[in-house]
Amino acid sequence: MSKLHVVQQTKSQTPAGEIVFVHGLGGDAFGTWQSDGEETFWPQWLGDDLPGLNIYSLDYEVSASAWRGTTMPLADRATNTLDLFRAHSIGNCPLFFICHSLGGLLTKQILRHGQELQNPAWAKIVEQTRGLAFLSTPHAGAELAGWADFLGKMLRKTVTLNELKAHDPSLRALNVWYRNNAEKLGIETLCFFETQPYLGIQVVNATSADPGISGVTPIPMDDDHISICKPASRDSQLYLSIRRTASDLFKCGEPLAIADFADNEQVDKAIKPARERAAKLFISYRRSVKFDEQLAQYLRENLAQAGSEIFIDVGMQVGTDWVAEIRRRIDWCDYLIVLLSEQSIHSEMVQGEVRLAHQKRKRDGSPQILPVRVCYDGPLDYELDSYLGRVQYVTWNSKQDSERALTAIKSAIDGHADCADLLELKVIEASNIPDAVSVEPSSFRPNPVVDPRVLRAPGGSIRINDPVYVRRRADERVESTARMLGETLVIRAPRQTGKSSLLVRYLAACMEANKHIAYIDFQNFSDEELEDYETLLNALKSELARSLRLEVSGESKITTQRDLTNHIEDEILTLIGAPVTIAFDEVDRVLGRPYQHDFFSMLRNWHNRRSEPLSPWEDVDLALVIATEPYLLIDSGDRSPFNVTPPIELQSFVRADLGELNDRYGTPLGDEQLDRLHQLLHGQPFLSRLSFYRLTTSGSIKFEELLEQADDINGPFSDHLRHLLMLLERQKDLPSAMMQLITKGAAPTRDTYFRLEGAGLVRRDGDRVVPANLLYARFFKRVL
Repeated sequence: MSKLHVVQQTKSQTPAGEIVFVHGLGGDAFGTWQSDGEETFWPQWLGDDLPGLNIYSLDYEVSASAWRGTTMPLADRATNTLDLFRAHSIGNCPLFFICHSLGGLLTKQILRHGQELQNPAWAKIVEQTRGLAFLSTPHAGAELAGWADFLGKMLRKTVTLNELKAHDPSLRALNVWYRNNAEKLGIETLCFFETQPYLGIQVVNATSADPGISGVTPIPMDDDHISICKPASRDSQLYLSIRRTASDLFKCGEPLAIADFADNEQVDKAIKPARERAAKLFISYRRSVKFDEQLAQYLRENLAQAGSEIFIDVGMQVGTDWVAEIRRRIDWCDYLIVLLSEQSIHSEMVQGEVRLAHQKRKRDGSPQILPVRVCYDGPLDYELDSYLGRVQYVTWNSKQDSERALTAIKSAIDGHADCADLLELKVIEASNIPDAVSVEPSSFRPNPVVDPRVLRAPGGSIRINDPVYVRRRADERVESTARMLGETLVIRAPRQTGKSSLLVRYLAACMEANKHIAYIDFQNFSDEELEDYETLLNALKSELARSLRLEVSGESKITTQRDLTNHIEDEILTLIGAPVTIAFDEVDRVLGRPYQHDFFSMLRNWHNRRSEPLSPWEDVDLALVIATEPYLLIDSGDRSPFNVTPPIELQSFVRADLGELNDRYGTPLGDEQLDRLHQLLHGQPFLSRLSFYRLTTSGSIKFEELLEQADDINGPFSDHLRHLLMLLERQKDLPSAMMQLITKGAAPTRDTYFRLEGAGLVRRDGDRVVPANLLYARFFKRVL
């Protein structure tokens, strides 16, 4: 029979959290957790030290021998315990599980059932779980099962002990689930293991105790399998570690005091590191670039010797765990050191890491970003420039600069006032951006996103002369629309098929027609600016004024969308007194926000106002660029701005387009090779251009190598594929949907299909839904 014993029940109606102790083989709710009588029952110590918590100890029947009791399979016991937790209202506040031996396996199975069995009460338990402490839990099986085999007839094994056999498939599957989900679920994991034998056997060694989660290091303890969960005093290392973790998780209790320790040596070990914590550094760089890799390794070795904790993406197997680890390390670090070379400024992964760091810094003040320019002094990529354009940086041009760069970074980390002498800052204005006309086609590199800064270049008209740009029918349509007044333009296309580039060409044509343009890129809005509707409306007000180079009167705050509409009419349109085009790019970022229907209704209202007599909106153009199916953004037809005109739908390159692109790059491929390239990429515009860049630049690879290495994580498309994996993992249901589509040829739901299609990952092939190209099918089948 299972029972949940109350150790402490806080008087508060809203406890800061709950701790549940889960014993292991042959244990019980009390004896497992005490070394010498009731006074050493350490769950009660936690209750005394952290009075704001509810603390429980679970009791359940589990025995290694069928002679000594009864037991049930792990999956059944997990279901039984979930119902017990529901009966005791566990799951209404944050949870921390402390588990010994088999208790850790049971707790992982509890969480897995809670996530997968679609019981709302059980799902709440999973959602509330903040931490798991494993005390000698055999994640990879235990030597105890082998010991039992040796004893033979002396011990009649139960189903539970059979499940503990080292490398048991069910244990592997359970641990893979936890390893893949702990980070996503926001669960902090601690692991401890014994180093002393019990009855001549080290039951759980370092290998078995390791759950395989990046950043989680099992801690060795001077105990055996039984004594490890019985700390003898309140100043024991295990108790102090668990107490500190509980205090941090639940934001309760007092900081550790000197009196908590027996001597000054313990003070130095436990308190001093908290006061003088080493700086945590994430080094971001472009893989497979010689100087970037050399400098990254140099900084890694020397900053580690200086006492910093370093994370660098070296040797990590790429997959869902890799994505979770990158995100976790961005949250973990105090400083992001990003190496900016001519190659890395175009890297989608470098951009993604800087974007995550920038958003987190705006949210809670860290990490600080320290750029290092590696043999490069030119303009930054458009998105990087928005984050780093006015951030001081270190320069490195040769090995002779290594020590100086290291000193500058150390000084910045240590907060030295004179470190500014070692740093540089040069703002690259729009007028200094190289014109594409001057770049030779053979060396022209495609950018992951179009650079709209040329629209802000002084001097009026601009030239967008991309020597390898392939015109499509959509180009004629946007140029025709630009010559009209009071039009709404909708461009819808999957990611990286050229929709933003088409928008920039439309806006350039608007400028040639003497229209003022306001370009609003939602990609540059932080999560905080998008979190709240009022905050977004005020950000739009500021961005409109900046983009149109206006100084509008009044400091009134925008509180409603009516306020913004009136502000545009009374202030902006009155001051301009000429045709204006307002363009919104990447508006999909409002998807899922509570105000998304209101926002798109406001845009539809602006469109409708053109028909009013003497309307100031009569000569206002609206342009909207989206990747998502419109009904996912707003499902009310009469309030949608997307159905007022037929949208421009951009498609992948057809075979003829690929032939034209081949000509622009100097005809490096023959007809048969073009067929094979189109078969691999299905005309994906960015990857098609990137292929020709890889094939025609100095040090280029051969065509057969490009095909053979295409889906390799370190191959010619590695940066793009890594970034796609990171984007996919941002929505937790999409990786499994993508894998189902690859294996079964169907998306789980219509909405899921349109989200994957908007991300550029899938397409329709007749009645079937398939990966957008063969490259994606091969890559995601390997890593998901």
